[in-house]
Order: sequence, then C-alpha cells, then structure tokens
Amino acid sequence: MIPQAIATTGDYADLWTNLKSMEHALARVETAAGAKDLYPLDRSRIDDLSDFLSRQLQPPTTSDEHPADAFFPSRPSHTGYTLNVDLVKSLEEMETFKSWPRKSLTRKDKIERLIAAPREYLAKIELMPTAPPPKTEFAILRDLLRKLLTETESALMM
Repeated sequence: MIPQAIATTGDYADLWTNLKSMEHALARVETAAGAKDLYPLDRSRIDDLSDFLSRQLQPPTTSDEHPADAFFPSRPSHTGYTLNVDLVKSLEEMETFKSWPRKSLTRKDKIERLIAAPREYLAKIELMPTAPPPKTEFAILRDLLRKLLTETESALMM
C-alpha cells in the first residue's frame, strides 16, 4: 500500500484512486448477496470500469483521440498522461486470462466480453436483483486491476 500523501499527489494519483475504487467495487459485487447490497457508488464504479476498459483496450478511432485523455476528460491534454502499459499484452500474460475456459473465443472476443461484462451484470441485476456476477470475467478484471494498481504504485513511488 502506498502512503496517503503519495496517493493524493502526482501524475498518477487520479489513476490510482480510480483503479482502487473500481477494484473495491468489484470486491463488493463478489461478496454481495444481491443488488440490495450494492451502493450507488459501487454501481457507478462498475459502469466506469466498462468505460475505462473500452477506452484502454480498443484502439482510438482517430489519430486525435488519446485513450488516457478519455479516461480523465477533465485533465488538460498538455499533461501527456498515459498508462504506459499495453493492457492487451498485460491480459495475455495473466494466468486467469490464459486459462479462461472459453477456448472457442478469439482474443478479440474475450476482450469484448470483458468490456461488456460489467454493464451486462448491472443490467441483469435491475431485472433479477439476486443474479450472480460473471465469476470468471470479474476474476480476470480484478487481477487486471491489481496488476495496474501495482504498476501505478511503482510510478507514484518514483
């Protein structure tokens, strides 16, 4: 864990805070008995996770778009903020992604499934409040967030 002073300052502080809150929301979903146990903030962070993944895992549609700027739209573009991480490569290196039982899916299909899973879960619990989360997809997403948190913490400490 990084010291509180470092977590609130520097170029990567916003990133670390957002990633950490998304990871907490995923943890709460996994332990919740149903939708009634989730706070509106949990739902918001799960929805934000889908936005984050779609911006970071899918290439920009034009050369003027920057995935990092899309994640923090309020940050001035002159900051040059970037993850400096290839999330697709990070996913492919993770054991939970490699051992995903859906062997018939292509890498692109799996990535699209990871991007869609949080929003699909939120839509499902609106209809069936006790619907379970997609365990495999959420386990992969938590592992990815932990990996990003570790790399962000390293950047904050430097």
